[in-house]
Amino acid sequence: MLIQDGQGTTQPAWLVPTSPEPRREYGARQKLVLEYLKLFVSLGLVGTFVLAGLQWQEANKVADQAVYQTVFSAWKEHLTIFVEKPHLRPYFEEKKELTENDPFRDSVLALADLRLHAIDTIFTYFDTRWRNYDFPQWNDTVRNAFQNSPILCARLLATRDTWDEDVIALAEKSCGPNQQPPPQSN
Repeated sequence: MLIQDGQGTTQPAWLVPTSPEPRREYGARQKLVLEYLKLFVSLGLVGTFVLAGLQWQEANKVADQAVYQTVFSAWKEHLTIFVEKPHLRPYFEEKKELTENDPFRDSVLALADLRLHAIDTIFTYFDTRWRNYDFPQWNDTVRNAFQNSPILCARLLATRDTWDEDVIALAEKSCGPNQQPPPQSN
């Protein structure tokens, strides 16, 4: 495109000198647009961090619920055996002693191992997720399990190396000092 300058000569448009004022305005507008762009990018980054924080918080809640559900399921599963085999309940809820010739000896020992495993699972899961927190309701449940079952205390004593230190500590407080390993069958 050809443009005629103030002296009457015709030249291509990009060669015609222009006043410096429009260039300053154009540069100021570019700077303003760049500043707005930086502001929007900064706000976008802040928003991204806020959303990431909220998602992290929600993921932690879901993980906490999953751990608690696993703990509850572990405890509930072994309790269903008492529904299926109610004759075993007195050994674990009524302080019934296990004798050498007890007809249910093997079943009682197996259930004691299963109950100890459930208790160990509870403490393991709590330690992985909430190491510095205390759960008095679960501690009370476990303490009552040991206090109401001499066979559970005796089985823990016989298989001590298998269980978590926290389980052993709680059992020692709950069982008392006079616990003996379960009687051996001939």
